[in-house]
Amino acid sequence: FGSLVGFILYYYVLKRIDAIRLGLITLITPIMALFLGYLLNNEPLNSRILTGAGLVIFGLILFEFGHRISKENLKLLTSRTL
Repeated sequence: FGSLVGFILYYYVLKRIDAIRLGLITLITPIMALFLGYLLNNEPLNSRILTGAGLVIFGLILFEFGHRISKENLKLLTSRTL
């Protein structure tokens, strides 16, 4: 039943945002499961797990905002040389 609800929500959201951004959500799901397991079931989190989760989140941030950052840097560089 939980999978059915998940798939229905997935396709509902797919109609509203592009597939690339929706695909990124699937990368966050295991991280959310880790933290929910920690909070609700007292599952251990060690430094390797936290480092891996941090790297995934950092990669998602770079993917989402990297083009904006590079465009701003390009504008700064070109405005200084003119």
